[in-house]
Amino acid sequence: MTERPLRAVADDFDQIAAALGASRRERRISRAEWFALRQVPGHATSALDVGCGDGLLTRALAARGLTTTGIDVSPGMIALARQRDGVNSLIDYHVADVMSDGWPGATYDFVVSTAMAHHVPLRSLLTRLVRAVAPGGTLAIQDVTTRRGWRSLPLNVAAWLVRRIDRLAGRYVDDRLLRELYRRHGADEEYLSAADVAPTYARLLPAAEVHLHLEWRYTAEWRYDRTRAGHDEQS
Repeated sequence: MTERPLRAVADDFDQIAAALGASRRERRISRAEWFALRQVPGHATSALDVGCGDGLLTRALAARGLTTTGIDVSPGMIALARQRDGVNSLIDYHVADVMSDGWPGATYDFVVSTAMAHHVPLRSLLTRLVRAVAPGGTLAIQDVTTRRGWRSLPLNVAAWLVRRIDRLAGRYVDDRLLRELYRRHGADEEYLSAADVAPTYARLLPAAEVHLHLEWRYTAEWRYDRTRAGHDEQS
């Protein structure tokens, strides 16, 4: 897949953050994002949200009592996240690039990344995110996927109808400017196809469990203990 320079990605999301901040409504957690949040281990006390955007999932994790760090390459998104957070002692935001030296600088019981994996080389990202997971912890990577061809038509129609209903119900912040900004941002992006997700993770992160979602998303879930047990058995 083709990765854009992260500076260009950050510039795009600075503009999107300004548009989100000007909107009267805030977006809600999507069905696929709720699935990712359900992977939090019961014993978890700490979390890392990579590519946290406006901090929606960061705040949801903190609401569960987890000390949560949110990082994003977009200063505009981090500023918006801090604004919407108010003062929450459980949350710490940083303008940071997980692919740069120094990140991750600690380990966490739960590491989540949504809709950012396609911006960077996946193999390198997985190496860094796995390194951030504490013993007994869980990693949940969620990203965009595509479904092409006639066989995918029924699922795509169903997904379009569900998204349309969600928009009418106000689950998405949906205005002309935001649609245009997201369209420009995604114009040259490439995503894993639904058929390629499982084989890709089988190669790069063999112990991960892959889940495909109706709304053109996938989640790859990796648990520290599962991988260690498998390694011990092979040793």
